Amino acid sequence: MHFPMVLFLVCSIAVRPSSAAIEVKASTTRCYSPAFLMYESMMTKFLEGYQTLTTIIGDDTVDNAIIEAIKCHRVNMLQASYKLYTVDTYFQSAERDRNDPTYGYNLNPYPLWEALYCEANVSMVMEEVLPAIAFRNPVARVVLLVRGIAKYDMLQFFRRAWTRYKMLDILILSRIDYQTLLVCLFNPYLAGRDEMADERNMFCYHLRTMEDVAQFNQEAQRFTYERINNLHHYQLQVAITDVELMSKAVYFRNGSIHR
Repeated sequence: MHFPMVLFLVCSIAVRPSSAAIEVKASTTRCYSPAFLMYESMMTKFLEGYQTLTTIIGDDTVDNAIIEAIKCHRVNMLQASYKLYTVDTYFQSAERDRNDPTYGYNLNPYPLWEALYCEANVSMVMEEVLPAIAFRNPVARVVLLVRGIAKYDMLQFFRRAWTRYKMLDILILSRIDYQTLLVCLFNPYLAGRDEMADERNMFCYHLRTMEDVAQFNQEAQRFTYERINNLHHYQLQVAITDVELMSKAVYFRNGSIHR
């Protein structure tokens, strides 16, 4: 299953304190605005091949950008695996799982086909969303839409996601206006081991036209490939251990271990 498009909503969110239900109200839609069309094209490519999409929205966000496709009469493009949470409900769900001693006992605890999309303010993402995603699946592809975030603040966010949670596959999107998007990716291996990551570790692109989107898609693919295929002389450490129902590690007299 593939995502032929990703959802982009402008709506009002009402959260009932008792049930944390999400109510989507009518609002102005801009199905053919330049920013929406560029976003749709970019995210279709960026999430190509991913089978599940979990969407998280900030409770205090009045102008959202997650399910625009529904009001743009593209509901037939939705996938059955699509899930929608508020920040609070997703965080609480992750905390329940964290306190469940039986959680995580499966052969594939971190599925590689999972993508998450979140739109919230910086503090919500830092304090609730990021820890919850890191617990659930730190290797998932994550897209964050944070309006008005500056490149410096993006860098601080990337640093924390990598150094504290070892989360790398993150794209941060900031909508400058209805005609311009700023998107950034991060590669910690571009800086030396003794150097602090700075803007040289970021790949950022301003999207103003569909030609920009096509160029970004190519460059982003090259950037992510480089990120996992060239560690720039960083030491690679591999751990092997015995796991039930999987092939056993073989111990040799010289202390080495093979699978």
